[in-house]
Amino acid sequence: MACVDVLGHGEEAYRSLERIQSVIEKGGESLVDIFHNIETTAFHLRGCALFLGKLEKRFLEYILVGNIRAWIINPGDIDCLLGQSGVVGGRRIVPALRRVQLGEQSMLLTCSDGIKRSFFPGNLPRQWWWDDGLAIICSILEEFGIGEDDASIIMGRRW
Repeated sequence: MACVDVLGHGEEAYRSLERIQSVIEKGGESLVDIFHNIETTAFHLRGCALFLGKLEKRFLEYILVGNIRAWIINPGDIDCLLGQSGVVGGRRIVPALRRVQLGEQSMLLTCSDGIKRSFFPGNLPRQWWWDDGLAIICSILEEFGIGEDDASIIMGRRW
């Protein structure tokens, strides 16, 4: 899974995103391989912030670069996923491949910089595991979305 926020707006940014999307869909042997392919593509187009993840049975393996934020939410506990600064496609980055253990009811939430920095999942009076996922995402966008920016949110729950 991936959350990509290409620098800038407009048609050029959209074309860059389409090229990066095709690299992601092509895949690779590992997340690091996919990351390097994205980095090479972004170097020739526009850079991006990136969350790249792979779900395994009990673990999430991920690379997080730039101003995308991500959390693992469990009943009674919210863990902020560590990332690294930079822009994919700018200076070469040695990606930090991280691995976190998931619980029986773990949920992944990521958001791009189109969501206000004041957003934190623990401040929301929502029933993360019972409410409709699309409704939760729409309410986050409505309450915390930055009007003049685009925003991306990924929400994934274990069932």
